[in-house]
Amino acid sequence: MHYEKRSKSRTYLFVDEEALANQQVIIIAYFTISLKTLFIGSNISKTKIKQLDGLFNKATNVSAYLIGQLGKNDLYKTEITGKEIIDYAINILEQVQELVGGRFVLIECLDKPKLIEFYTNNGFMVLQKDENDKLIQLVRFFN
Repeated sequence: MHYEKRSKSRTYLFVDEEALANQQVIIIAYFTISLKTLFIGSNISKTKIKQLDGLFNKATNVSAYLIGQLGKNDLYKTEITGKEIIDYAINILEQVQELVGGRFVLIECLDKPKLIEFYTNNGFMVLQKDENDKLIQLVRFFN
């Protein structure tokens, strides 16, 4: 909530429309979009650095769109798929990218095979493990 009020991120909610018609708010799924500075680890190749930065192969950090806090309500797990949530987020970010630029979308997740498989199946590729928080960082470039 603090990030939203300070314009650090935007949270998108998928709600049950029938419940909403009855003046109830039931969240089916959600995700957050924000900006993040990605610090490039020493193990990333110069070719990959140039792909991330767009100009230089010696960049040590780059700006990224971050999809964070992605989740869904277990009671409604058949109502929406994880792929649909990601596709919706990517659609929004493609519109933003068209207006202001940007090269890629970043996801950070725990080092769990199921999570990594989910994101790689949805167009992301593993980039690196963050040296500070040990999260796996995956990227998906805009077309």
